[in-house]
Amino acid sequence: MNWILKPRQNSFPWLAICTVNYSAVFLLGWALISLTAPRIFDPANPAPDARLDLWPSFLYYLAAGPGMLLLIGTPSIVLLALIAGRRKKWLAGEFKMLAGSLLLLPVAILIPVGTWPMLLIQVTAQILFTAYLMPPYPANAESVSPLRTDSSR
Repeated sequence: MNWILKPRQNSFPWLAICTVNYSAVFLLGWALISLTAPRIFDPANPAPDARLDLWPSFLYYLAAGPGMLLLIGTPSIVLLALIAGRRKKWLAGEFKMLAGSLLLLPVAILIPVGTWPMLLIQVTAQILFTAYLMPPYPANAESVSPLRTDSSR
């Protein structure tokens, strides 16, 4: 199910695969948010309820995507690295459940925005990453650091 970047032996460390997969899912989710977010106010029109068309609003929100990746994605990846290095051996599904619940914390930055579709889409993207696209934590985790490749053991 890891269709964005498949882990291969001696190629990428686990955290790099997580970062690439997470970034792709986040940016696809943000593109969907850009389509469903409320249209922005038209700065050229003095009417209080004048809004821009769909395409300029979409581009406006899409331009905010990399900034939101820094605000939400960076803490998410740091949390993954911290919990991956916390224990030496994880039970089946234990790591994904803990990661999934902790990855919802950085999404809280969208709560004050007040648009629930944006929040729900981002939460869905976080859960999609955790459930389907996060590579399994290595089985022989006694000697594995999430920052090392297979060849550096």
